[in-house]
Amino acid sequence: MKKRNVIAGLLLTFMFSAILASAVELPKNEKITYKMPHKVKAVFENKCFGCHNNESRSDKAKDKLNFDKLSDLTKVEKLGTFNHVKKVLDEGKMPPKKFLERYPEKGLTAGESKLLNDWVQKESKSLLKD
Repeated sequence: MKKRNVIAGLLLTFMFSAILASAVELPKNEKITYKMPHKVKAVFENKCFGCHNNESRSDKAKDKLNFDKLSDLTKVEKLGTFNHVKKVLDEGKMPPKKFLERYPEKGLTAGESKLLNDWVQKESKSLLKD
């Protein structure tokens, strides 16, 4: 049973990493221009991209997820990234609580979190088919 859970976790990690990276192309200093549904793109632009890009002042945020570098990732790295995004969404860890104290409007609603989670899962499955 444990072996099955580990394998499933690794598979999800690989799936999520591949999805984000393959679907993303970001021009320097531009808003997100992915091949993604408009609603998903809008949530990333309004809630995530400010901290997770090359121009961000937060090195920690850039190291965890940098939308500007997603297109450079391998399929496996993309799946891992998507798995990380799914985990963070499931645990409600983004945006961080300290950030939300200053900018409460940047918090994800349950609907936005579900929208991103569903998109990440769909894209991960698509990467595994390729």
